[in-house]
Amino acid sequence: MTARDIALVGATSAYGEAIRELLDERDVPLGRLHLLASGESAGQNLPFRGSNLRVTGLEGFDFAQVGIAILAVPAAVVESLKPRLAAAGCAVLDLSGASAALSVIPRINGERLDSLAANAWLGVPLAAAQAAASVAALLARLNALTDASLTACLAASGAGRGGVEELARQATELLNGRPVEARLFEGQLAFNLLGRTGAPAADGYTAQEHRLLDECQQVLGATLPVLDVTVLQAPVFFGDSLALSLRGQEQWQLEQVLEALGDEPGLALDEDVDCPSAVGDALGRE
Repeated sequence: MTARDIALVGATSAYGEAIRELLDERDVPLGRLHLLASGESAGQNLPFRGSNLRVTGLEGFDFAQVGIAILAVPAAVVESLKPRLAAAGCAVLDLSGASAALSVIPRINGERLDSLAANAWLGVPLAAAQAAASVAALLARLNALTDASLTACLAASGAGRGGVEELARQATELLNGRPVEARLFEGQLAFNLLGRTGAPAADGYTAQEHRLLDECQQVLGATLPVLDVTVLQAPVFFGDSLALSLRGQEQWQLEQVLEALGDEPGLALDEDVDCPSAVGDALGRE
């Protein structure tokens, strides 16, 4: 793999920090890493591969300097950057879901990367979409799927650092007998479960549900003809939890299903856990 210069937009956000740590830990061929942020975040020094990198202001950066731009910023910021990125001609990895970009999960539809142009715009699917699509694609090899139902309980961290801070603030206010003011979420999230993650569209689905549905269908294609999605906002800081029901054309063979799940890289099958949880069994595991 050729080393390329990379711009990480939103380097000081929660997602940006996680990406920087992954690039630091993994042996990814890399030329120069440009850390970009706006406002007061610019000017900070962040550790990377044994040295400190200075965070550059986003406003004046020339994206023609890099081969890849990773966007770990909200959709509104991504929309404002589109003209500059298009003019620069660099490839884009977009975590925001702001555009109808091609969604790719390498182990499922990674072959689509082979025919992409150097300035391709790729969408990074939601963690919930990656998890659900990985299981569905695996089991579709055993039994042709007819339809599926997915319920995703998303953690506050999915809304970035602001989501974590709001959940903590709400919990503190309630424990001190003060009323809660909802700023980021639909209502009180602390000690509560929210039945939606935003205002529904005319079809009854929220933007988050539309994104999850679109990403799963784009990655799986004809493998999954019908998918119904429900997204809930859970009062936890980290760790999404999913309930996925798959219907196949034939009777499922439990032994084959367990064997396939147990052998698949990136999936961990634990038959000894009576009541699995994101924090107790998944958080922090590869």
